[in-house]
Amino acid sequence: MQKEKLHISSASLSKLFYRAGVRVMTDDCQDAINEIVRNKIDRIIRVASEINTDRGKKMIIPEDLYFSLNTLGINVVRISEPSGKIFSTKNTSC
Repeated sequence: MQKEKLHISSASLSKLFYRAGVRVMTDDCQDAINEIVRNKIDRIIRVASEINTDRGKKMIIPEDLYFSLNTLGINVVRISEPSGKIFSTKNTSC
């Protein structure tokens, strides 16, 4: 089974860059961002899978992804869960 490559459309990237304050970017920038995002997502999912295997779990849930990000040193703030519970971590990185 061949893996499908993740690709963020030019329009979506333009919107994300615009929201970040970037008004002009080269085509090479779009290719680089797609590769970076693809590699980061792959790493996050691999870490979540490894952690779950160690815990004897087979299904990855959103909390596993947040834990993986934290394990990789990427601290994010999650305002709320679908259940309505407040869940957050200290945001110490950009």
